Amino acid sequence: MTTAPPIDPGPPPAAPTTTYRSDGFFSWTAGLGLVRGEGWIGGVAAGVAARLRIDPLIVRGILLVIGLFGFPVLLLYGVAWALLPDLDGRIPLQEAVRGRFAASQIGAGLFVLAGFVPFPVLMWGGSFGLVSVAWVSALGFVLFVGVLLAGGLLLLIVRAARRTPGEPDLRTASAASDTPGPSADESGREPDDVADSRGVDALATGDTASLPAPLDDGGGAPEGPPAADLAAWKEQHAAWKEQDQQWRQQQQDAVRAAREEARRERQARATAFAAEAAERRRVRRATHPRTPAAAVVVALGLAVVVGTAAALTEGGPLAPAHGLFVAALVLAAGMVVAGALRRRSGFLAFVTLLALVGGAAATAVPAAQALHLGNYGISNTSDQRYPASAPFTQPWGDLSVFLGATGDDSTTYIDKRSGATFVTIEPGVEVTLEATTSNAALYYGGSDDTSEDLTRAAGTTTETLPDGRLRYRAVVAAGTEPITTRETIVIDQDSGYIELYLIDTPIGEDQ
Repeated sequence: MTTAPPIDPGPPPAAPTTTYRSDGFFSWTAGLGLVRGEGWIGGVAAGVAARLRIDPLIVRGILLVIGLFGFPVLLLYGVAWALLPDLDGRIPLQEAVRGRFAASQIGAGLFVLAGFVPFPVLMWGGSFGLVSVAWVSALGFVLFVGVLLAGGLLLLIVRAARRTPGEPDLRTASAASDTPGPSADESGREPDDVADSRGVDALATGDTASLPAPLDDGGGAPEGPPAADLAAWKEQHAAWKEQDQQWRQQQQDAVRAAREEARRERQARATAFAAEAAERRRVRRATHPRTPAAAVVVALGLAVVVGTAAALTEGGPLAPAHGLFVAALVLAAGMVVAGALRRRSGFLAFVTLLALVGGAAATAVPAAQALHLGNYGISNTSDQRYPASAPFTQPWGDLSVFLGATGDDSTTYIDKRSGATFVTIEPGVEVTLEATTSNAALYYGGSDDTSEDLTRAAGTTTETLPDGRLRYRAVVAAGTEPITTRETIVIDQDSGYIELYLIDTPIGEDQ
C-alpha cells in the first residue's frame, strides 16, 4: 500500500481575520469617491463640496434651502454620515457592525431619527404648516433605498456580463495549478490511493461487497478485510481529509488576502483624494477672503426685515416660528451668494443655524398644544373658538362638546382620527351637524336613555365623497324652547362614534 506523499505547507498563512458579509457593500461605498472631510457636523457637506470642487458654503446653503421646503435633508445627511468613510477610511456603520463604538455613530443615528420628526415647512403657495409624522422623510428614505437596490442590481449584472463564460473560479484556478503526475487519475491521486479511498468510502457506506478481498490462505472463505487493512484505510482517509482541509484553508486565506488588499487600495485612493481636497481647501482659504462686514450686516438686516414681515403676515401661535424660518431662508440664500462670489462667511452660517434652532423651538410648544391627546371638553360658552383655519385637532381620545343657549351663532370645526365625540345640546339651541367619516357610527338620544341611528333619521342627508368617505348632514334641536342659538358642528372623524344628546330642560332649572 502506498502512503500519501508529505504535503508541503508552504509559508505559514497570515493570522485569520474575521470577515463579514457586509464588507463587500462597505467596500463599494468606500469606492464611490466621496470622503467625509473636516466639516462642522459629520463632514458630509465638506466631502460633497470637495468632490464637486466647489465651496462648502454653497453646499450647506443649498441643503438649508431645500430642507426648509420639506426635502428630507436630515435623513439623507444621517444616512450619508453612516455610510461614507472619513479621512482615515473608517465607516461608522461598518464599525457598528463589527462591534466597535464611535461617537460618529451617535451623530448619524440622531440625524436619521430627526429626519422622521414632524418639521415645519414653507409651502410654495405661501402657507405654513407641519408635515404629518415625516411622510416626506419616509418617502425620501424609500426612494433612497430603491436607488441603492437598483444600483446594486446593476452592479451585479455588470459583473456577471464582464465574466467570460467558462472562466475558472479562483478556487478552481488554484486547484488546477497543482498539476498531478502522469500516473495519477483525474482527482490527482495515485492509483493505490484511489483504491484505498474507495475502500474507506465503502466502509463508510456499509457496502462491504466493493471492498478488495484479502488473500486466501487456504483456510476457507474470507469473512472480511483484516483489521490492519481497515486501520490503514481509515488512516489514509484521515490524512486525505486533513490535506483537503489545508488546501481549502489556503484558498480561503488567499481570497481573504486579495479582498483585504483591494480594500486597502480603495482606502489609499480615498485617502489621497481626501488629502488633495484638504489641500484645495487650504488654498481656497488662502485665496478666498472672508465676506466683507458690510455685506454680512446687509444680509442680517434683510433677514430681520423679511422675517418680521412674514411673522406679522402669518399671525397665530406659529407666527414667530414662521418669521425665524423665513429669516433662515434669507440667510441661507446669502450663504449661497457668498460662496458663488468666492467669499467665506462662517458667521452667516452660525446665525442661520441659530435661526433654525429658534424656529424649531418656537414650533415645538404650539405644535404640542395643537395636538390634543387624550380626553378633552370644549363648549361654545367659552372664549376659545375653533374656526376652519385652526380646528380642534385630536389624533385619538374622547371629546365632550357642550352647546348652550348663548344667543350667538357660531361654527366649530373638529378634526379627529379615532375615539368618541359626545355633543350635549341644551334647549333653545339648533345644531347643524356635518360629519365626514370613514366608518364612525352616528347616534342621537335624549334623557330617556335611548339612542337611535342618526343616519336613518328623517331629514338626514348622505353624500359619498370621491375618496369613498361619507358625509352626513342633520339638523336637530332639543326641547320646546324657542330657538335662540344656531350652532354648526363640522366633524372630520375616521372611526369611533358621534352621539348627540338632547336635553329636555335647560341646565339649572328643576327637572
